[in-house]
This record gives sequence, structure tokens and C-alpha cells, in this order.
Amino acid sequence: MTREHERLNEHFQEQIGICHAFGSPFTAALLERMADDLDAGGPTADLVGAWRGHPRADALGMRSTGALHAAALSRRDPALAAEYPEQRADWSIDATWPLARAFLAREHSWVSDFIRSPPQTNEVRRSIALLAGFLAFAHEHTGEIDTLELGASAGLNLNWERFCYRTSSWAWSPSGGVPIDTDWHGPPPPLEATPRIRSRAACDQNPLSVADPRAGYFMDPRELAGSGHASCGPSILVMEAAEHGEGDDVPLGRAVRRDRGLLTDPLVRARGVVVADVLGDD
Repeated sequence: MTREHERLNEHFQEQIGICHAFGSPFTAALLERMADDLDAGGPTADLVGAWRGHPRADALGMRSTGALHAAALSRRDPALAAEYPEQRADWSIDATWPLARAFLAREHSWVSDFIRSPPQTNEVRRSIALLAGFLAFAHEHTGEIDTLELGASAGLNLNWERFCYRTSSWAWSPSGGVPIDTDWHGPPPPLEATPRIRSRAACDQNPLSVADPRAGYFMDPRELAGSGHASCGPSILVMEAAEHGEGDDVPLGRAVRRDRGLLTDPLVRARGVVVADVLGDD
């Protein structure tokens, strides 16, 4: 086994463990079959065996399963779609994998082109980390907040204060918020704080509308099937859209200028963690 093959195998095994740990058994099972197919020199090996980047940094496993999910959601392969959890609650990987493997072999060119792009991580459960950070920030800062997210995908997490969070020890929710059940360890954030969001903006190399079905390609299919995970369903789709730009550069001018010069209030930039910056006069 070459070092390149070892790196691919290590990445797939790590991603399998992550999916099991975070409640995505379908994706884990799919990755297990893909890892076996990689070792056996099958269609998976033909697609990713000569991957030039870093499998882990490139999230290659999620790109690969995202391609199959895209084929199911877009009905590119109706037979495969019929075996996915959105259509079959009693899904079986033994029924799904032969169809998935055949698709990878038959649609090699399409899948190769699909996995060239990084995954869109449109999963809103992570927003609980944003909630905790913003509550802590709002506890100390009572003014209005302008938010800007880098690498925002479809921008779902910019709506973090519109979700209803439930843990075993505390809850926080606006009226009619999208429910998010999640684990929490440690003391709760300052729940009495009230973040006052004045504006929200975002940029991404490949921005998508929340109404675009591609926003769900990299989500675990069980989430879209409504199996207890937060999903990008109708409740999210009616949310106010953020200003969403394309490219690597952060649209600071559009994000912080509101017909009254440069803001002096804090601008909160979010990407996994919350960082508070007080902008100076320059």
C-alpha cells in the first residue's frame, strides 16, 4: 500500500468515526463501503485514488458522499434516490451501495467534476456555538451588532438567533424558532442577554440561496428526512436573506457602511468561533 493510499484510507476511517459520533449513520455506512471499494480498486479508487490534494483538508469523503446525495436529490439517478433515507426510513446500505457503486462507475466524469469543489456545510446545529458566543458578547455589549460571516455557504448560520435551542440543562428560543436539539457540557451561557442584530452579511467562493436544493447536498440525508436533526426546511427558507457576496475578499464596505460612514459599533465576524472587533476611525 502506497503512502497516498494510506492517507486516503486514514481519512475515510476518520470521517466514518466522526459520522458515527455525530449521529449520521447513513453517511458513515456509505463511507465504509466506499473505503472498502477504494481498497478493492473499484470505482471509488478510480475517482479519488490519485487525489492531488490533502484528503482530510479537502474533506474528500464528504465531497464523495455529497456527489451521491446530489444525484439522489436532483433525481439524476431515480433508483438511487429511492433508497436514500429521504424516501426510505428503513434504509439499508446493502440495497443502497450497489446502486451507488454503479453510479460512481457510470457517471465518473460527472462525479469527478462535482468533487472538484469544496463541500457546502449547510448544517445549522453548529449554531449553538455561535449562540453561546453572541450571548456572552451581548452580556457585556448592549449596543447593536453587525455580523459578517466568511465562508458562509448558503448563509443558514447567519440566522442563528432565529433557531430554538434545546439541551438537557437549558433552552433558548425566539417565538416559532426552528428547533435544534443538541448536547451541552458545562455551565449555560448568559441566557438573560439579548443580542441586537442590526445587519448580517456574508461571502463565499460559491454562494448559494437557501432555496437552492444544492444547499442540502452535503447534509446527512437523515437530516433532510426529519429524523431529529435540524434541517434546511421551509421554516428556514422564509428567513430574511443576508447580503451574500461571491469571492475570497470580505465585502467590508457593503457589510459595515450603511449610508452614514464607517460604523464605530462592534462588527462581529463569525466562522466557527465568534470574534469581536471594535472598528476604529480608519
